Amino acid sequence: MTYRSINGRQIEVLHGGHLLAYSITGKFNKDGQYDVNELGLLDNPKNLSTQTEFSNQKTMQLFEERVRNTLEANKRVIYQVSTVFKNQDLMPIGYHLQALSTDKSLDFNVFFWNVESGVKFDYTTGRSKIDRSMKVSDSTE
Repeated sequence: MTYRSINGRQIEVLHGGHLLAYSITGKFNKDGQYDVNELGLLDNPKNLSTQTEFSNQKTMQLFEERVRNTLEANKRVIYQVSTVFKNQDLMPIGYHLQALSTDKSLDFNVFFWNVESGVKFDYTTGRSKIDRSMKVSDSTE
């Protein structure tokens, strides 16, 4: 885990972000198979990706909540998350999320960047350095 002090705030810059939220996939076993009798792995390596705090907490979480709310309303959802890499980079540049409920009350197709305000990443290696000129908008509109 990489911690940085940015604008007086200590943050964990990189997370092992869940591609599909654990609150949604908690019944999937280590092989990625749904098992109603098994609790599932919180850190299933088939469901983790290197993710910035911003992309994990400020963007992806908003869309995961929409999927959870739709599932809690007993609706069926087709949901896909894809990591997007450039060339042979070790760290994804972003994430492509798509969801559609069978009644079409949930419908999104979004891309968001794997970025963090105040931090510049070398996506080839996954290393980071403080760069106060790097600004990220909190808006997901």
